[in-house]
Amino acid sequence: YDLYHMGNIKDLTDFTVTVNGKKLDEAVYFYSESWKIFAIYVPIGKPADIESVKISSDKSTVEKGNTCQFSSEVKGTNLGNNNGVLWSISGNKSEDTVIDDNGLLNVAKDETSTQIEITAYAWADKSKTDSLTINITEALPTPTPTPTPGTIDPSATPTPDGTEPSATPTPGTDDKTVTPAEVGTTLTDSANNVTYKVISIGKTDASDPSKNEMPAVAFTGTTDKKAKKFNIGDTVKFGDVIYSIESIGEGALKNNKNITSLTIGKNVKVIEKNAFAGCTKLKTVNCKSKVLYKIGANAFKGDKKLKKMTLKTSLLKKKNVGKNAIKGTSKKLKIYAPKKVKKSYQKLFRAKGNKKVKTK
Repeated sequence: YDLYHMGNIKDLTDFTVTVNGKKLDEAVYFYSESWKIFAIYVPIGKPADIESVKISSDKSTVEKGNTCQFSSEVKGTNLGNNNGVLWSISGNKSEDTVIDDNGLLNVAKDETSTQIEITAYAWADKSKTDSLTINITEALPTPTPTPTPGTIDPSATPTPDGTEPSATPTPGTDDKTVTPAEVGTTLTDSANNVTYKVISIGKTDASDPSKNEMPAVAFTGTTDKKAKKFNIGDTVKFGDVIYSIESIGEGALKNNKNITSLTIGKNVKVIEKNAFAGCTKLKTVNCKSKVLYKIGANAFKGDKKLKKMTLKTSLLKKKNVGKNAIKGTSKKLKIYAPKKVKKSYQKLFRAKGNKKVKTK
């Protein structure tokens, strides 16, 4: 039954569901601001016992006008058909940015928010939830070999007919005819035993070349199990395309038992969950990035020898540092951070799994 027309449904604080005159205490309700619906779910048979909800997506960044598919996993007992979730969206500015019942996010072309949060609620127990933050970027032009209009290479030789020389290529490419790999493509650096996944093909802005963006990749792992000192750089080149390394993928170096020191490049914005979990010999982490704004859940969980972490970023907030991000790290762990955030970072990280951590 559509109760939206009753008024301000989200102010509802109490309700009763009866079936054949019997009150059902197990009934749960859900209100979706984005979909403008109010739903009541009534369990049939033995109630399900929900333990956890976990969601994932096929990408961490979505361009305006594009979609992103989310999937969910509900764990518990007596699930039966109660293993589904209800999807909710927050942080969006456009009413046309919505997520459907199947977890397909559609980002409107007029969306002005740069980040939105997707939350899944278990049907059978709405207190069991999981959330993911998605970055929203401008829609990219259709890739073509045409160079950026209005940018002239001063070293180019004038053409015989007196026309202007060709424009400069897309940022990150050495040749204007080169097109970056499609988003989602896996790239393998065989020489260094490292893999990446393309997360952006870059952007050119004809009106303001200073807004151009390089193609970007996420570091996803290595097959070199013997390396003790590991460096995730600023950029990586495949063919004639230079990609910015802007993300550390989920579980990228999880359970690596050899790495002792880690350096993270200046372009990394996101460290996904479990990225370095279980690196039991890892002692030092040096993150050069000033644009890092997110560290996922369990990112450094179980790194029992980790005693020193250097962070250049001032952008980390409580909501963007995941649960147990540093749980199981050394009680002597010191985090070296910018002066203006030292105090707030100590409080933040002590709430993420290590109550003894100190900031310097």
